Amino acid sequence: MESSRVAPGVGTLDGATGHASGNGWRPGSSLVRSRKGSVTMAADDSQQVPFTADAALTREEIEQRNLEVVAAHFHNENPDDVDKAIALYAPDICWEAPNRGVIYTDAQEVKDAYLGIFRTLVFRKITNLRRFAAGSFVFDDLIAEVHVVGNEMPNMPFPVGTTMNVRLVHCFELRDGQITREIAYEMWREKGGALDHDAIPVGAGVTQFPAPGDP
Repeated sequence: MESSRVAPGVGTLDGATGHASGNGWRPGSSLVRSRKGSVTMAADDSQQVPFTADAALTREEIEQRNLEVVAAHFHNENPDDVDKAIALYAPDICWEAPNRGVIYTDAQEVKDAYLGIFRTLVFRKITNLRRFAAGSFVFDDLIAEVHVVGNEMPNMPFPVGTTMNVRLVHCFELRDGQITREIAYEMWREKGGALDHDAIPVGAGVTQFPAPGDP
């Protein structure tokens, strides 16, 4: 079985922090450093991870760098910083949301989709279950409590006014420090419904977001 590298601050480790910005959210990034390339992610900053050729790194260093890139991407998934998230995509990006039948192969299309998400969903809580890297892939598993306030996500299965606990699983593929593929497996479940049932690991990081208008 291939070895994998687990992200610090996710799942059963040290929990996770987050920052709200408008209707968007930022799973918090951790302070980490790879042995080559002096890659550093600040805990409360959104600085970008330098692109480093895979050929210059060991497998362990590739996995560490890839975790940092994904952390930076998530950190910047909010209306104010979305351009920084998009900047981490490779020119040949492929972005998929299979449960909604969505595929984008252009970074501007992905940005427009994120802006639609920010206008459609208000995030109330994130529960980070696990994140790890294996080779060129990063896997992230979380639960998002969201409230539907708009209608700008193609094939959204629930109407405005619904509160959901979405099991949201991401598979990222990276090359030379850039994201070439992002697949978001969105499992939409109404909060408190028959399908709202998850095995949450002990110590899972939970981030609560203030309601609009709250201090």
